[in-house]
Amino acid sequence: MRLLFSIPSMQVGGAERQLTVLANGLAARGHEVTVAAFAPGPLAADLRGVSFLELGKRSRLDNPVVLWRLARILRELRPQVHYAVLGMPNILGALLRPLFPQTRLIMGVRASEVGLGSLGFATRSVYSLERRLAVVADAIIVNSEAGCRHALALGFPARHLVVVQNGIDTLRFAPQRELGANLRTRWGIQPDNILVGLPARLDPIKDHPTFLRAAADLARRHDEMRFVCIGGGPEQQRESLAQQARELGLGSRLVFAGECRDMPAAYNALNLACLCSRGEGFPNVLGEAMACGVPCVATDVGDAARILGEIGEVVPNLGDPAGLAAALERLCGRLQASPEGMAKAARERIQSLFSTEAMLEGTEAILRKRVR
Repeated sequence: MRLLFSIPSMQVGGAERQLTVLANGLAARGHEVTVAAFAPGPLAADLRGVSFLELGKRSRLDNPVVLWRLARILRELRPQVHYAVLGMPNILGALLRPLFPQTRLIMGVRASEVGLGSLGFATRSVYSLERRLAVVADAIIVNSEAGCRHALALGFPARHLVVVQNGIDTLRFAPQRELGANLRTRWGIQPDNILVGLPARLDPIKDHPTFLRAAADLARRHDEMRFVCIGGGPEQQRESLAQQARELGLGSRLVFAGECRDMPAAYNALNLACLCSRGEGFPNVLGEAMACGVPCVATDVGDAARILGEIGEVVPNLGDPAGLAAALERLCGRLQASPEGMAKAARERIQSLFSTEAMLEGTEAILRKRVR
């Protein structure tokens, strides 16, 4: 098949990483794959056997120009399938659908448990328009069971919704503790320290303040524990969190590592991974960390509990630093009792339930079939 993917950017993020894996995997299966991104990003360099086009979006005012450029690409490439990922690509793909009736439109909806009332007017408008235009899609792929329930609640057409869970590249994400050794040294972590990491961009939905309060609680009671926040974001957000960390007395016990391009090394530097988000669909970082043999704690959002199973610890309440600290403490005890067993069990769960092969096969079947 000739396949066109469109996405807002190729910046480092969960949706972008999954698109990269999917595009590369489909290209390796013999499909002719093109990725068109509204804006550039470092993950474009990770595409293999895939054509990449940048549509030159700099602001919302550029949307009409991006629409015209996307129409030109559809006219020139004549793909059998246009798979749009996330809000604005979904909207533009739907607007162009009547002009290209021979190209099937697949929408990718990934958000879950997003409180629309807390979002700005422009973002709420995108969600609303995306939902209204979804009826023209041949299928709407959501990447989690939680995301499917959320999409139904928002009013997306049930007959078009299909779940294809994310796939974790267990060849790239694998237990290689030597990969993390240099990072631990750079972060000032001693071999006998227990390092707990929060791999998440600096965004309010990831709830770093709760992680910092839990870290401060644990630091007071466990001298050996250290903490790291891995992920980029606005400088103002970083400074606000750094100020909170100082007020909590974390000092050198906490590292803000910033954005990391070598996530396998970052996961392998950790003893435990944590995700205390207030909303998720399929949180990739849990699968990636577990594939590296790192047990995880997560709040009960999206498909987190399904990913963790009995291997990790689930915190039922959002914004609960005491509950998060207790879960990390329990998991730390389990890890110390059976480090090799925990690492093996975590990896085997991801290999058996969330492989890239299953994601590729599920997606390919939908791309081949007119679902409407």
